[in-house]
Amino acid sequence: MPSPEMSGVMGVTRAVDGGRVIRVGPEGIYDDATAANIIAHELTHARRYLRQGNFDGEVHGTADSLADGTPYGSGNALQDWIEGNR
Repeated sequence: MPSPEMSGVMGVTRAVDGGRVIRVGPEGIYDDATAANIIAHELTHARRYLRQGNFDGEVHGTADSLADGTPYGSGNALQDWIEGNR
């Protein structure tokens, strides 16, 4: 059963978990490409937290970001590749 706290949330990585837990909500597993996008996006957050112990100064990117090192850019690049655009 999906957690109510994940309702309307595609994914989240929390400082309280020390970057060691990536959560994906029901909307984040709409299809394979979306799931991969969310996992890559959240993994970028997790790796940053594990490297520096916080999310300070993180540039999130935008929905148009692509392979620019931001969480959005990482997820979008993987989704773009899965969909055959790269």
